[in-house]
Amino acid sequence: MVDLVADAFGELLDDDSLRRRALDECLDDALDARARQAIEMYYGRSLKSPEIGNQLSMSSGAVRKLLCRSRELLRKCIDARLAAWRAR
Repeated sequence: MVDLVADAFGELLDDDSLRRRALDECLDDALDARARQAIEMYYGRSLKSPEIGNQLSMSSGAVRKLLCRSRELLRKCIDARLAAWRAR
């Protein structure tokens, strides 16, 4: 699943294996179970927000908001990890 999400974050994860490692760690550490599920359904299974909403008992709008917030959390987490690794 990391590769699918990494592809979607193409501008963020273009050439660096450290970024993929950070993404992998951040998927586990920065997101709660529901957010991870939504990300997996959207990127891993190519489901649309209404389908994800049905499975997670959420409205389509709530799913879109959850995905947006999850992507922002992942961006911040990845940036922080990369900064910490580079500072060593």
